[in-house]
Amino acid sequence: MPFMIATRNLRTSPDGDETALRLIRGFAVDILQESEGWTQVERGAVSGWVEKGTVGDVSPLEFDTSIDSAAFFRQCWLEGQAYAWLPHYLAGVAKLRSDIKNDATVDGQIGLFRLTLGEWNAARTNPALGLTNFAQNDNTNWGFETAAFAAITARDFDAARSAIQRGPTAAEFYLSQLIGAQAMAATVANPRATIATNLAGVQPNQLPPGGGTPTSIVARYPKYLVNAGPPPTSAAGSAALAAIAADLQVALDAVKEDIIAAGKDVLGTLPAGAQLITNVQQRTTTPAAPGRLPSAPHGPVAGGKPGAGGALGNLIARGEGDYGTFNRGHAGDSARKKINFAAMTIADIMILQALPLGHPERLFAVGKYQVIPDTMRGAVAALGIPTTQNFDPSTQEHVFRNYLIATKRPNVKKFITGQSNNLLGAQFALALEFASVADPNTGRSHYGGMGGNRASITSAEAAMALRDEQLHYKESIENGMTPAAAWNALSG
Repeated sequence: MPFMIATRNLRTSPDGDETALRLIRGFAVDILQESEGWTQVERGAVSGWVEKGTVGDVSPLEFDTSIDSAAFFRQCWLEGQAYAWLPHYLAGVAKLRSDIKNDATVDGQIGLFRLTLGEWNAARTNPALGLTNFAQNDNTNWGFETAAFAAITARDFDAARSAIQRGPTAAEFYLSQLIGAQAMAATVANPRATIATNLAGVQPNQLPPGGGTPTSIVARYPKYLVNAGPPPTSAAGSAALAAIAADLQVALDAVKEDIIAAGKDVLGTLPAGAQLITNVQQRTTTPAAPGRLPSAPHGPVAGGKPGAGGALGNLIARGEGDYGTFNRGHAGDSARKKINFAAMTIADIMILQALPLGHPERLFAVGKYQVIPDTMRGAVAALGIPTTQNFDPSTQEHVFRNYLIATKRPNVKKFITGQSNNLLGAQFALALEFASVADPNTGRSHYGGMGGNRASITSAEAAMALRDEQLHYKESIENGMTPAAAWNALSG
């Protein structure tokens, strides 16, 4: 994947006139063509020419490899609840693949779940998985990757169950995630056959999306799919399943206590035994769906201080909504209607956000900052918010200030607090998070073709609010406030 290794304004032609459009150091781009020391690049709807030496194959930005372990295990529970899947399995796979480390392998597998760029792009561009708000370079964010792998896992479980007409064991299911549901089914039906034989018998569209060819799949997982020999040969299905079962059981046992502790945090009680995988050779089932749906009380949200949210929060709210605003999946589909989220717990909101598209009670984007399902789960996990807490104005402001523009889009906080002078990067981060904010490179919403979204906040307005908050933060620090107090004071 090519990256900009220096910030440049795009030109109309090789060595031509500069335009007002600028690509920032670290942006992922596509190369369209090259000509005499110049390269034509494209990012989204923007294209133009830059010097050839300003484009490279390796990102110049080192991604943050740190991970909040407690937040990760909490997010496994939240994603598990959202996708009706076992959080213990999600944590176990991260342990098995990366030892729960947010780094990259030499062959380009990234993050806790070691997804390739092909797998990441296949997931985030699949509308059925609901990840289309994720950008290509978000794959370095462990929270985003956890959400994506949970969505992938839910899809894969349905395919595996359909392929063998029963719930697979955890070992069988993990094999299906490596080689595809149909090849796994062939392995279960004839364990003596080799993995290579079973892979050869399936169509390309029956392989894991974005996961490569049969040859590259075997090369990627030699520990399970290859008999070391000598000489090396394709492993029999029975041997592959036995090797997977041994390693997966060790990984699941290693994270058991952490996943139980996180489950108590999220659920408010110790998880039931059925929510844990004690034996990878037993058949798995998905957790039961919620019974009676919670009610969503209509009406305005009481409370909230005048001016809460600060310059940036109030600007964003102009384009997004107020504390009672919501939609069911399409911008404007619930115009002039309000829900009193101050009277609803986060857990109840998350249940309604997990309903399928088209369900009359489904919620999608909620509140003043239009928090969507994966963002809600990420915020609860990162900030340690109890799901029993109501989604009142103070909680909504807390999510905005300390998750949306601090943890999820750190370039915003870095600019405001003076850790960076990259105004364009902060503007672009806002455009990635809020559909109503114009992308500084195009002047249009980053999500203009999705869900009825359009930009109502210009890049100039975003820049003014960012600089205003930067000034107020600096003044607070000079007046003796701690960095944390000065940051939260910006919300009023």
